[in-house]
Amino acid sequence: MHNPEPRRRHKTKNHSKNSMFSAKFLSLWAVRSAIMLCYIWLLIWAAFGDGLPNLGYINAGAIPIAVGAAISALALLFWRSYIWATAGAVFFCLIFAMGSGFNFSASSEVKAGDIRIVSASLRGLNKNMDAAAQRIAGYDGDIIAIQEISDFPAFMKKLNAITDVKWYSARENTYAIISKFPTIIDAGDSKYWNSAKVETPKGSLVIWNIHAAKNFGRPAANRSFYVNLLDDLNIKNPDIILGDFNATPWNYGYHLINKKMTNAHQVAGLGPGASFPARGRSIGLLGAFSRIDHIFVKPKYRAVNAFTGEASIGSDHHPVIADIEISAR
Repeated sequence: MHNPEPRRRHKTKNHSKNSMFSAKFLSLWAVRSAIMLCYIWLLIWAAFGDGLPNLGYINAGAIPIAVGAAISALALLFWRSYIWATAGAVFFCLIFAMGSGFNFSASSEVKAGDIRIVSASLRGLNKNMDAAAQRIAGYDGDIIAIQEISDFPAFMKKLNAITDVKWYSARENTYAIISKFPTIIDAGDSKYWNSAKVETPKGSLVIWNIHAAKNFGRPAANRSFYVNLLDDLNIKNPDIILGDFNATPWNYGYHLINKKMTNAHQVAGLGPGASFPARGRSIGLLGAFSRIDHIFVKPKYRAVNAFTGEASIGSDHHPVIADIEISAR
């Protein structure tokens, strides 16, 4: 008499194998689809920039998108899907090459160049000015630009207490430019930035300290802000523009300014240089993932070092630091 038991066991084994294959197949194509979406986003970015409503927010997340592509590439390697893994790796490298500096001789906290510039957004709700001053003083900046300073007298009191420096300052609303050199407010301030003239031993510098509105949900407003900024830049020709641009290298505003000026991190920094968010926001506990704070200088000046510092308690941005040579070239 024929015994059907071995055949049933064989059928059950095949059924289990097919189920496992199906799960793997679906997972494989889910990851491949993620890679395809990355390239679709890149094409949309190339075609429209920030021109579509809310697209600017997605563009600002280029670094997390690239990291996601890299993780997908590793998973595809495990599944021996080599072509798709290569596509993910290429996307990762492309994004980082487009938006990050890779000067391996730079990115040191050792001071270099003629002057050191520090830019820090402290967050308007941040009341811990002692911690902010302590942290920023540690970078030994010659020129310090602050955005969203909630209590300027308290900040300066602490800064004077922990440094042996005569500080000069030019303050307007929640902006402040603080310097070791004589500094005066420059005419033509805007509600989005303050301007100061700093008399350094190497010559005078006109500095714009900026805090741009996001407006990614309203592309026309965002574009208008940066177009106006560029118009003022062309007329008044500042030496340095720095601060919280609320724009990454994949956002419209960044590219507009980068056409006229040199980004210090781009030429003298290492890696993504993410500056936002910091611990001042809950999501900052996961680590910074976006570079929206920048130091731009005239092309005739040379950035020799650039890095991102540690944020003070209560601040939602990490400070950005650059060493600049301003001697005649």
